Amino acid sequence: MVVMSSEHNSEFKSSDQEFAFLSSSMPRMDSYGNTENSSNLETLMQLEGFPLKFFLLLILITIVLILVYYQKSHDADHKINDPEFQMSLSSMPMGLYNKVGIVSNGGPCSKIGVDIMSKGGNAVDAAIATLLCDGVVCPEYLGIGGGFLMSIYNATTKKVITVNARETAPAAASTSMFVKNPKKSLYGGLAVAVPGALKGFSVVYKLYGGGVPWESLFEPAIQLCENGIDISERLEINMRNSSDKIKNDPALRECFYDEEYSRLKKVGQIYKLPKLAETLKIIAKEGVDAIYNGSLTSKVLKDLKKIKSIITKEDLANYDVEVKESFPVNLKSGHTIHTGPPPSSGIILAYILRVLDGLLPASNAGLDAHRMVEAFKFGYGERTHLGDHKFVDVSEIYDKVKSDCYINDIRSKILDTYFTSSDPKYYGADYHMSENHGTANIIVTDSMGNTVVCTSTLNTFL
Repeated sequence: MVVMSSEHNSEFKSSDQEFAFLSSSMPRMDSYGNTENSSNLETLMQLEGFPLKFFLLLILITIVLILVYYQKSHDADHKINDPEFQMSLSSMPMGLYNKVGIVSNGGPCSKIGVDIMSKGGNAVDAAIATLLCDGVVCPEYLGIGGGFLMSIYNATTKKVITVNARETAPAAASTSMFVKNPKKSLYGGLAVAVPGALKGFSVVYKLYGGGVPWESLFEPAIQLCENGIDISERLEINMRNSSDKIKNDPALRECFYDEEYSRLKKVGQIYKLPKLAETLKIIAKEGVDAIYNGSLTSKVLKDLKKIKSIITKEDLANYDVEVKESFPVNLKSGHTIHTGPPPSSGIILAYILRVLDGLLPASNAGLDAHRMVEAFKFGYGERTHLGDHKFVDVSEIYDKVKSDCYINDIRSKILDTYFTSSDPKYYGADYHMSENHGTANIIVTDSMGNTVVCTSTLNTFL
């Protein structure tokens, strides 16, 4: 999680839009005339003052255009959508804005955040409402059962605060609990961690928000749950990839399965989340303690017990959110990167940008790409040494990022001969990093310049 600022240009550039955040042989033509052969046709064309060569050229051009048109239409009909890169853009107009700006994941969620700010809320208030909406519209990516990392830029103090509200392991967890069956770290009750999202929302609201009532942040998400949400192309694809899990899970099946047609719901259909709506209503009224140490705690623990989770009442009650000032990293351009400690990967982005600082732009695009790829490989090699700073000593990465000598040494290993290695050890890696899933990001800037950047996750989904 990083925020970048600039000493040279701190103004939020934007327009005047307010509160809105894509030897030829001639084929015989007997069926179309009385011509019997090509020579007769040639004589006729010359008599008309129309050269045969021009006529042939016209035919060839027509054939080529027909083939091109057919190929394009054929390709369009058989195109395979890549959900990673070809999802449709937001319905909100793209542009530069001088009042507020929001980037979110769910269709209506940016608008919901903008509405919060128009009623007196700031960037933090809007971020909470936007994330609650995203959790409803993008249920496979984030939600109140997960956690988040957040950076908050205070336009008044010019400081950046980092917030760690990631999920935590239950007290009964051990380092050997997944050795015999690694899949249990992904699926089932043992894979469930103590949720941090709601406690995190509460902490940042009390410290930095509060421009609008707490309950108002929940109302839009509650309405979506009750009225229904359209199945998007993205959600349909993700549901299809997890169809067996949805069919076999009663709660998921109730929301996302069309019993009438015996299939998963498709784009254009709606899903409702009435149970989540009731939960959000209670949290809006009683606060997040309803989950962590209140009226909903016993119900949460009962549900967790059914799937053999080891989370206890004490785990929920003892969950804590970490709030710290950011770690600043200066670049030659005058920009400063602000990042929090691991498990945030912001320090790795700072590492990569430090390595590339002065290497880009290169003399050509190919060399640009080579240097960038190599810098990323060294960065992600370093990432294999990191972990939660509460349990792993990660102090060395800060020393490396700050050290000009160390960064220069890494740069010297990025060769303009286009050399690259397939050995992770060359890049300082201990092992291969597995792919991550189920993560979403939002950005909110209010009219005062306060900015919130938040990455929220459920880890693996479904």
